[in-house]
Amino acid sequence: MSLTVLVGARRASSWLAYASAACWIVGNVAALLFYALELPTSLADGMKPQVFGPLSDYASLFQFVFLLPLPLILRQVSSSGQRGPAAVAALGVSGALLGAIAQTLLVTGVVAFEMNLPLVVAALVLIGGWMFLANRRGRSEGFLSARLALLGAFAGATFALVMSLTLAVLLAAALNPRAIANPGAFTQGAPALIVIAIVTIIPAALACFFLVPIWLIGLGRQLYTAPGGVGHSDWRRTPVTLADVA
Repeated sequence: MSLTVLVGARRASSWLAYASAACWIVGNVAALLFYALELPTSLADGMKPQVFGPLSDYASLFQFVFLLPLPLILRQVSSSGQRGPAAVAALGVSGALLGAIAQTLLVTGVVAFEMNLPLVVAALVLIGGWMFLANRRGRSEGFLSARLALLGAFAGATFALVMSLTLAVLLAAALNPRAIANPGAFTQGAPALIVIAIVTIIPAALACFFLVPIWLIGLGRQLYTAPGGVGHSDWRRTPVTLADVA
């Protein structure tokens, strides 16, 4: 790839990272407002026109669409060992593509939310795994700043773990709906599940609402401000910290 094309791809990808972060934030806020305001009203008074629910669905769709090219551009700036970067990029692309397809099917009415949810959770598991591996590689090879890579690795690992647990619960609900329909009796037999849920909900919320968008903004800034040279030493001269993101 020529220098001009590489610089152009990086800068275009930086705006995609910003756009994905914006959609991530809008989708999360809209989902909170939907569950806090619109869902209780719908349950009490029947179905009414909704704003925040559809807004969350469309924002989630575009967050995946804008995220889709980022694993490829990060692979492009990786150094030796083509198999490793390619496998990591494939993980991210697969997650973003699965999420985009699932949300497209939802907003077009092809599938219901109950069928859409496991697909989106599986997509988030793949994206979390990609974030963890890509940031570890980025730190070791020097094309991501240390703080940005640590933030992304932590957010990705947390996201992948919690979404994996969520996917396991969804599969358990599909296999044994009676136990999930009576959670009180179910948790009495396994009180440790309550502790696990409390411990995992907090970092999951932080990763979803704050850490992932902050990492995307930091990644976009670093992609945009990176020098034109392809050498990794050039990337080390312009590190991006959390202070830069803020």
